[in-house]
Amino acid sequence: MLPTPVYCIAIWLVLACVPMVAEGQQLPDWTGKIRTDHPRLFFNAQTWPAVKQRARGAERDWYRRVQLHVDSWLAKTRAGNQIEPQDLGPEAAAAAFVYRMTDEPRYLELAKNCLRASVAFYEQCYDQRKTVNWYSTSRVHAVLAWDWLYTSLTEAERREFMSRLILTIDRVLKAKPPIYRENLSGYDTGFYGVRNCLWFIGCTAFGTEIETATVNQWLVWGHDENVKLLAHRQRACGDDGGGASPTLGYVFGAYPWSEQNFFYTWLSATGENLAPDWPHGAWLANYVIWNWIAADPLPRQFGYGDTPHTDNRLPIGQLYTHMANIRHLYGRTAPEAAALARHVQSLISDPGYSSTWFIYPFLLSDLGESPEPLTPNDLPRARHFETMGQVFLRSGTGPHDTYCLFTCGGILHQHR
Repeated sequence: MLPTPVYCIAIWLVLACVPMVAEGQQLPDWTGKIRTDHPRLFFNAQTWPAVKQRARGAERDWYRRVQLHVDSWLAKTRAGNQIEPQDLGPEAAAAAFVYRMTDEPRYLELAKNCLRASVAFYEQCYDQRKTVNWYSTSRVHAVLAWDWLYTSLTEAERREFMSRLILTIDRVLKAKPPIYRENLSGYDTGFYGVRNCLWFIGCTAFGTEIETATVNQWLVWGHDENVKLLAHRQRACGDDGGGASPTLGYVFGAYPWSEQNFFYTWLSATGENLAPDWPHGAWLANYVIWNWIAADPLPRQFGYGDTPHTDNRLPIGQLYTHMANIRHLYGRTAPEAAALARHVQSLISDPGYSSTWFIYPFLLSDLGESPEPLTPNDLPRARHFETMGQVFLRSGTGPHDTYCLFTCGGILHQHR
Protein backbone atom coordinates (compact mmCIF):
# COMPACT_ATOMS: atom_id res chain seq x y z
CA MET A 1 0.00 0.00 0.00
CA LEU A 2 1.42 3.36 -1.00
CA PRO A 3 1.68 6.05 1.71
CA THR A 4 -0.96 8.74 1.60
CA PRO A 5 0.01 12.25 0.39
CA VAL A 6 -0.65 13.64 3.88
CA TYR A 7 1.70 11.06 5.40
CA CYS A 8 4.41 11.87 2.85
CA ILE A 9 4.08 15.59 3.57
CA ALA A 10 4.37 14.94 7.30
CA ILE A 11 7.56 12.88 6.81
CA TRP A 12 8.98 15.56 4.52
CA LEU A 13 8.30 18.27 7.11
CA VAL A 14 10.08 16.34 9.85
CA LEU A 15 13.11 15.70 7.66
CA ALA A 16 13.17 19.25 6.33
CA CYS A 17 13.24 20.64 9.84
CA VAL A 18 16.57 18.94 10.59
CA PRO A 19 19.23 20.34 8.25
CA MET A 20 21.99 17.81 7.71
CA VAL A 21 25.57 18.01 6.50
CA ALA A 22 27.52 14.78 6.57
CA GLU A 23 30.02 14.53 9.40
CA GLY A 24 33.44 15.54 8.16
CA GLN A 25 32.11 16.75 4.80
CA GLN A 26 34.24 19.44 3.24
CA LEU A 27 32.73 22.88 3.66
CA PRO A 28 31.90 24.95 0.56
CA ASP A 29 34.58 27.36 -0.63
CA TRP A 30 32.42 30.39 0.21
CA THR A 31 32.79 29.68 3.94
CA GLY A 32 36.38 30.86 3.62
CA LYS A 33 35.07 34.37 2.96
CA ILE A 34 33.60 34.73 6.45
CA ARG A 35 35.74 37.02 8.55
CA THR A 36 37.41 35.47 11.58
CA ASP A 37 36.84 38.33 14.02
CA HIS A 38 33.70 39.68 15.65
CA PRO A 39 31.29 41.34 15.25
CA ARG A 40 30.11 39.85 11.98
CA LEU A 41 26.38 40.47 11.94
CA PHE A 42 25.10 43.71 10.38
CA PHE A 43 28.39 45.53 11.07
CA ASN A 44 32.04 44.65 11.60
CA ALA A 45 35.25 46.28 12.81
CA GLN A 46 35.65 48.20 9.55
CA THR A 47 32.08 49.45 9.25
CA TRP A 48 31.51 50.11 12.96
CA PRO A 49 32.94 53.68 12.86
CA ALA A 50 30.38 54.65 10.20
CA VAL A 51 27.58 52.98 12.17
CA LYS A 52 28.65 54.79 15.31
CA GLN A 53 28.82 58.07 13.45
CA ARG A 54 25.27 57.68 12.16
CA ALA A 55 24.08 56.95 15.69
CA ARG A 56 25.74 60.13 16.90
CA GLY A 57 24.80 62.22 13.88
CA ALA A 58 22.09 61.64 11.28
CA GLU A 59 20.21 59.11 13.43
CA ARG A 60 20.92 60.54 16.89
CA ASP A 61 17.19 60.84 17.64
CA TRP A 62 16.69 57.18 16.79
CA TYR A 63 19.69 56.23 18.91
CA ARG A 64 18.32 58.27 21.80
CA ARG A 65 15.09 56.30 21.54
CA VAL A 66 17.04 53.02 21.70
CA GLN A 67 19.07 54.21 24.67
CA LEU A 68 15.99 55.35 26.58
CA HIS A 69 14.48 51.91 26.14
CA VAL A 70 17.68 50.31 27.43
CA ASP A 71 17.83 52.75 30.37
CA SER A 72 14.28 51.79 31.34
CA TRP A 73 15.42 48.19 31.72
CA LEU A 74 18.52 49.30 33.56
CA ALA A 75 16.35 51.15 36.06
CA LYS A 76 14.33 48.00 36.70
CA THR A 77 17.45 45.98 37.48
CA ARG A 78 18.92 48.76 39.62
CA ALA A 79 15.82 48.63 41.79
CA GLY A 80 16.95 45.17 42.84
CA ASN A 81 14.51 43.29 40.66
CA GLN A 82 15.85 40.04 39.31
CA ILE A 83 15.32 39.38 35.63
CA GLU A 84 13.21 36.27 35.55
CA PRO A 85 13.36 34.00 32.49
CA GLN A 86 11.65 35.89 29.68
CA ASP A 87 12.21 36.71 26.05
CA LEU A 88 14.53 39.73 26.11
CA GLY A 89 16.45 39.14 22.91
CA PRO A 90 15.78 42.64 21.51
CA GLU A 91 16.67 44.21 24.87
CA ALA A 92 19.90 42.20 25.00
CA ALA A 93 20.85 43.39 21.51
CA ALA A 94 19.91 47.01 22.24
CA ALA A 95 21.93 46.98 25.47
CA ALA A 96 24.88 45.44 23.62
CA PHE A 97 24.67 48.19 21.01
CA VAL A 98 24.52 50.95 23.63
CA TYR A 99 27.48 49.35 25.40
CA ARG A 100 29.49 49.49 22.18
CA MET A 101 28.51 53.15 21.83
CA THR A 102 29.41 54.14 25.41
CA ASP A 103 31.82 51.51 26.82
CA GLU A 104 29.90 51.78 30.10
CA PRO A 105 30.08 48.52 32.11
CA ARG A 106 26.48 48.86 33.31
CA TYR A 107 25.22 48.30 29.79
CA LEU A 108 27.47 45.27 29.38
CA GLU A 109 26.03 43.73 32.53
CA LEU A 110 22.50 44.51 31.45
CA ALA A 111 23.08 42.93 28.03
CA LYS A 112 24.47 39.78 29.65
CA ASN A 113 21.59 39.62 32.13
CA CYS A 114 19.02 39.99 29.35
CA LEU A 115 20.81 37.36 27.29
CA ARG A 116 20.92 35.00 30.28
CA ALA A 117 17.20 35.51 30.98
CA SER A 118 16.37 34.91 27.32
CA VAL A 119 18.32 31.66 27.00
CA ALA A 120 16.71 30.41 30.21
CA PHE A 121 13.29 31.33 28.80
CA TYR A 122 13.94 29.44 25.56
CA GLU A 123 14.92 26.36 27.58
CA GLN A 124 11.84 26.76 29.73
CA CYS A 125 9.59 26.96 26.68
CA TYR A 126 11.04 23.76 25.27
CA ASP A 127 10.62 21.93 28.58
CA GLN A 128 6.97 22.99 28.62
CA ARG A 129 6.56 22.22 24.89
CA LYS A 130 5.53 25.79 24.18
CA THR A 131 6.62 27.99 21.30
CA VAL A 132 8.79 31.00 22.08
CA ASN A 133 7.21 33.12 19.37
CA TRP A 134 5.82 32.65 15.88
CA TYR A 135 8.64 34.89 14.70
CA SER A 136 12.38 34.26 15.04
CA THR A 137 13.05 37.96 15.53
CA SER A 138 13.67 37.94 19.28
CA ARG A 139 15.87 34.86 19.14
CA VAL A 140 17.90 36.35 16.31
CA HIS A 141 18.40 39.45 18.44
CA ALA A 142 19.79 37.24 21.20
CA VAL A 143 22.30 35.96 18.64
CA LEU A 144 23.14 39.56 17.68
CA ALA A 145 23.80 40.40 21.31
CA TRP A 146 26.23 37.49 21.58
CA ASP A 147 28.01 38.54 18.39
CA TRP A 148 28.26 42.22 19.33
CA LEU A 149 29.48 41.39 22.85
CA TYR A 150 31.90 38.70 21.72
CA THR A 151 35.14 40.49 22.61
CA SER A 152 33.74 41.57 25.99
CA LEU A 153 32.61 38.10 27.05
CA THR A 154 34.86 35.58 28.75
CA GLU A 155 35.53 32.35 26.90
CA ALA A 156 33.30 30.54 29.41
CA GLU A 157 30.46 33.04 28.84
CA ARG A 158 30.73 32.76 25.07
CA ARG A 159 30.56 28.99 25.19
CA GLU A 160 27.77 28.80 27.75
CA PHE A 161 25.44 31.28 26.03
CA MET A 162 25.94 29.92 22.52
CA SER A 163 25.94 26.22 23.43
CA ARG A 164 22.70 26.53 25.38
CA LEU A 165 21.09 28.52 22.59
CA ILE A 166 22.14 26.00 19.94
CA LEU A 167 21.05 23.01 22.01
CA THR A 168 17.63 24.48 22.71
CA ILE A 169 16.93 25.40 19.08
CA ASP A 170 18.19 22.00 17.94
CA ARG A 171 15.74 20.33 20.32
CA VAL A 172 12.91 22.47 19.00
CA LEU A 173 13.74 21.52 15.42
CA LYS A 174 13.79 17.82 16.27
CA ALA A 175 10.79 17.78 18.64
CA LYS A 176 8.33 14.96 17.91
CA PRO A 177 5.53 15.76 17.70
CA PRO A 178 6.40 19.30 16.60
CA ILE A 179 5.80 21.98 19.20
CA TYR A 180 2.39 23.55 18.67
CA ARG A 181 2.53 26.90 16.85
CA GLU A 182 6.27 26.69 16.33
CA ASN A 183 6.84 28.22 12.90
CA LEU A 184 9.01 25.82 10.89
CA SER A 185 8.41 27.40 7.48
CA GLY A 186 11.12 27.70 4.86
CA TYR A 187 12.20 29.68 1.83
CA ASP A 188 8.86 29.77 0.01
CA THR A 189 7.08 31.63 2.84
CA GLY A 190 8.03 34.65 4.95
CA PHE A 191 10.96 32.64 6.38
CA TYR A 192 10.76 34.27 9.79
CA GLY A 193 10.23 31.16 11.91
CA VAL A 194 12.73 29.37 14.13
CA ARG A 195 14.73 27.94 11.23
CA ASN A 196 15.57 31.47 10.19
CA CYS A 197 17.89 31.54 13.24
CA LEU A 198 20.23 28.98 11.72
CA TRP A 199 21.97 31.35 9.33
CA PHE A 200 22.68 33.90 12.05
CA ILE A 201 24.00 31.31 14.50
CA GLY A 202 26.05 29.54 11.86
CA CYS A 203 27.51 32.79 10.57
CA THR A 204 28.67 34.18 13.92
CA ALA A 205 29.61 30.92 15.67
CA PHE A 206 31.52 29.55 12.69
CA GLY A 207 35.17 28.93 13.58
CA THR A 208 34.67 29.44 17.32
CA GLU A 209 34.95 25.71 18.15
CA ILE A 210 31.55 25.87 19.84
CA GLU A 211 29.24 23.00 18.80
CA THR A 212 31.27 22.83 15.60
CA ALA A 213 29.39 20.09 13.76
CA THR A 214 25.99 21.69 14.33
CA VAL A 215 27.24 25.19 13.57
CA ASN A 216 28.77 24.07 10.27
CA GLN A 217 25.56 22.31 9.27
CA TRP A 218 23.46 25.33 10.11
CA LEU A 219 25.80 27.73 8.34
CA VAL A 220 25.62 25.82 5.06
CA TRP A 221 21.90 25.16 5.31
CA GLY A 222 21.17 28.77 6.26
CA HIS A 223 23.13 30.09 3.31
CA ASP A 224 21.54 27.67 0.86
CA GLU A 225 18.01 28.29 2.17
CA ASN A 226 18.47 32.04 1.82
CA VAL A 227 19.67 31.63 -1.76
CA LYS A 228 16.58 29.51 -2.47
CA LEU A 229 14.45 32.24 -0.90
CA LEU A 230 15.98 34.91 -3.15
CA ALA A 231 15.45 32.76 -6.24
CA HIS A 232 11.84 32.04 -5.28
CA ARG A 233 11.08 35.69 -4.67
CA GLN A 234 12.79 36.72 -7.89
CA ARG A 235 10.44 34.38 -9.77
CA ALA A 236 7.46 35.72 -7.83
CA CYS A 237 8.30 39.36 -8.55
CA GLY A 238 9.00 38.92 -12.25
CA ASP A 239 9.86 42.20 -13.96
CA ASP A 240 7.10 44.24 -12.29
CA GLY A 241 7.70 43.83 -8.57
CA GLY A 242 5.72 42.07 -5.90
CA GLY A 243 6.69 39.48 -3.34
CA ALA A 244 6.21 35.99 -1.97
CA SER A 245 2.56 36.76 -1.16
CA PRO A 246 -0.01 39.06 -2.74
CA THR A 247 -1.62 39.64 0.68
CA LEU A 248 -0.26 43.03 1.67
CA GLY A 249 -0.11 42.44 5.41
CA TYR A 250 2.66 39.97 4.65
CA VAL A 251 4.52 41.43 1.69
CA PHE A 252 4.47 44.98 3.13
CA GLY A 253 5.08 43.68 6.65
CA ALA A 254 7.45 40.95 7.82
CA TYR A 255 8.26 39.25 4.50
CA PRO A 256 11.03 41.62 3.32
CA TRP A 257 13.00 41.22 6.57
CA SER A 258 14.48 37.85 5.67
CA GLU A 259 16.09 38.90 2.40
CA GLN A 260 17.18 42.30 3.70
CA ASN A 261 18.75 40.67 6.76
CA PHE A 262 20.63 38.20 4.58
CA PHE A 263 21.95 40.98 2.36
CA TYR A 264 23.17 43.00 5.33
CA THR A 265 24.72 40.10 7.24
CA TRP A 266 26.40 38.57 4.20
CA LEU A 267 27.91 41.98 3.51
CA SER A 268 29.14 42.44 7.08
CA ALA A 269 30.47 38.88 7.34
CA THR A 270 32.18 38.62 3.93
CA GLY A 271 32.48 42.15 2.53
CA GLU A 272 30.40 41.20 -0.53
CA ASN A 273 27.24 43.07 -1.50
CA LEU A 274 24.75 40.56 -2.93
CA ALA A 275 21.82 42.94 -3.32
CA PRO A 276 22.68 44.12 -6.86
CA ASP A 277 22.60 40.47 -8.00
CA TRP A 278 18.97 40.24 -6.84
CA PRO A 279 17.27 43.44 -8.07
CA HIS A 280 13.75 42.07 -7.65
CA GLY A 281 13.60 43.38 -4.08
CA ALA A 282 13.99 46.95 -5.29
CA TRP A 283 10.72 46.83 -7.22
CA LEU A 284 8.59 46.33 -4.14
CA ALA A 285 8.13 50.10 -4.38
CA ASN A 286 6.31 49.68 -7.71
CA TYR A 287 3.97 47.10 -6.17
CA VAL A 288 3.21 49.52 -3.34
CA ILE A 289 2.26 52.25 -5.81
CA TRP A 290 -0.20 50.04 -7.70
CA ASN A 291 -1.82 48.76 -4.51
CA TRP A 292 -2.10 52.26 -3.01
CA ILE A 293 -5.65 53.61 -3.06
CA ALA A 294 -5.57 57.28 -2.09
CA ALA A 295 -7.92 58.07 0.80
CA ASP A 296 -8.19 60.46 3.72
CA PRO A 297 -6.67 60.22 6.25
CA LEU A 298 -4.92 56.93 5.42
CA PRO A 299 -4.57 55.00 2.16
CA ARG A 300 -6.67 51.93 1.49
CA GLN A 301 -6.05 48.64 -0.30
CA PHE A 302 -8.14 46.19 -2.32
CA GLY A 303 -8.24 43.65 0.49
CA TYR A 304 -6.86 40.78 -1.55
CA GLY A 305 -6.20 37.28 -0.15
CA ASP A 306 -6.67 36.65 3.54
CA THR A 307 -6.83 40.31 4.46
CA PRO A 308 -9.39 40.95 7.24
CA HIS A 309 -12.08 43.15 5.67
CA THR A 310 -12.52 45.50 8.63
CA ASP A 311 -11.25 48.78 7.23
CA ASN A 312 -9.09 47.78 4.22
CA ARG A 313 -6.38 50.18 5.33
CA LEU A 314 -3.08 49.76 3.52
CA PRO A 315 -0.54 48.29 6.00
CA ILE A 316 2.07 51.04 6.03
CA GLY A 317 3.69 50.47 9.44
CA GLN A 318 6.83 48.83 8.02
CA LEU A 319 6.91 50.56 4.63
CA TYR A 320 9.06 53.54 5.57
CA THR A 321 11.84 51.20 6.73
CA HIS A 322 11.49 48.85 3.75
CA MET A 323 11.74 51.79 1.36
CA ALA A 324 14.80 53.12 3.21
CA ASN A 325 16.49 49.75 2.80
CA ILE A 326 15.70 49.78 -0.92
CA ARG A 327 17.22 53.24 -1.27
CA HIS A 328 20.36 52.15 0.57
CA LEU A 329 20.81 48.75 -1.09
CA TYR A 330 19.81 49.72 -4.64
CA GLY A 331 20.41 53.46 -4.95
CA ARG A 332 23.26 52.95 -7.42
CA THR A 333 22.28 49.75 -9.22
CA ALA A 334 18.50 50.30 -9.53
CA PRO A 335 18.13 54.09 -9.29
CA GLU A 336 14.61 54.24 -10.76
CA ALA A 337 13.31 51.76 -8.18
CA ALA A 338 15.15 53.61 -5.42
CA ALA A 339 13.58 56.87 -6.58
CA LEU A 340 10.13 55.25 -6.46
CA ALA A 341 10.92 54.03 -2.95
CA ARG A 342 11.74 57.59 -1.93
CA HIS A 343 8.42 58.71 -3.43
CA VAL A 344 6.58 56.09 -1.37
CA GLN A 345 8.28 57.43 1.74
CA SER A 346 6.98 60.89 0.89
CA LEU A 347 3.42 59.55 0.74
CA ILE A 348 3.49 58.28 4.32
CA SER A 349 1.84 60.89 6.50
CA ASP A 350 3.56 59.81 9.72
CA PRO A 351 7.02 58.68 8.59
CA GLY A 352 9.24 56.74 10.94
CA TYR A 353 11.37 53.64 11.24
CA SER A 354 10.04 50.35 12.54
CA SER A 355 11.45 49.26 15.87
CA THR A 356 11.28 45.58 14.92
CA TRP A 357 14.86 45.71 13.62
CA PHE A 358 16.25 48.75 15.39
CA ILE A 359 19.67 48.37 13.77
CA TYR A 360 18.58 49.32 10.23
CA PRO A 361 18.74 53.14 10.54
CA PHE A 362 22.38 52.97 11.66
CA LEU A 363 23.35 50.98 8.56
CA LEU A 364 21.92 53.33 5.92
CA SER A 365 25.17 55.07 5.05
CA ASP A 366 24.22 55.39 1.35
CA LEU A 367 20.77 56.82 2.00
CA GLY A 368 21.76 60.37 1.18
CA GLU A 369 23.15 59.33 -2.18
CA SER A 370 19.95 57.71 -3.44
CA PRO A 371 18.10 59.53 -6.26
CA GLU A 372 15.49 62.20 -5.74
CA PRO A 373 11.86 61.01 -5.49
CA LEU A 374 10.32 59.87 -8.75
CA THR A 375 6.66 60.85 -8.79
CA PRO A 376 4.88 58.42 -11.15
CA ASN A 377 2.81 61.02 -13.00
CA ASP A 378 2.88 59.23 -16.32
CA LEU A 379 1.90 55.73 -15.28
CA PRO A 380 -0.50 53.84 -17.56
CA ARG A 381 -4.12 53.31 -16.52
CA ALA A 382 -3.51 49.58 -16.05
CA ARG A 383 -0.71 47.16 -15.31
CA HIS A 384 -0.51 43.38 -15.40
CA PHE A 385 1.62 41.73 -12.73
CA GLU A 386 1.84 38.36 -14.48
CA THR A 387 3.61 36.36 -11.79
CA MET A 388 1.37 37.76 -9.06
CA GLY A 389 -1.72 36.97 -11.14
CA GLN A 390 -3.11 40.50 -10.87
CA VAL A 391 -4.29 43.24 -13.22
CA PHE A 392 -4.65 46.70 -11.67
CA LEU A 393 -6.77 49.40 -13.32
CA ARG A 394 -7.49 52.98 -12.24
CA SER A 395 -8.71 56.26 -13.62
CA GLY A 396 -6.06 58.23 -11.72
CA THR A 397 -4.22 58.37 -8.41
CA GLY A 398 -6.43 60.68 -6.36
CA PRO A 399 -8.98 59.99 -3.61
CA HIS A 400 -11.91 60.49 -6.02
CA ASP A 401 -10.63 58.16 -8.76
CA THR A 402 -11.86 54.65 -9.50
CA TYR A 403 -9.61 51.68 -8.68
CA CYS A 404 -10.09 48.07 -9.72
CA LEU A 405 -8.24 44.78 -9.33
CA PHE A 406 -8.80 41.64 -11.41
CA THR A 407 -7.01 38.47 -10.40
CA CYS A 408 -6.34 35.32 -12.38
CA GLY A 409 -3.39 32.96 -12.57
CA GLY A 410 -0.02 33.74 -11.06
CA ILE A 411 2.57 31.37 -9.62
CA LEU A 412 1.98 31.87 -5.87
CA HIS A 413 -0.07 29.76 -3.48
CA GLN A 414 0.75 31.52 -0.19
CA HIS A 415 -2.11 33.45 1.43
CA ARG A 416 -4.35 33.58 -1.60
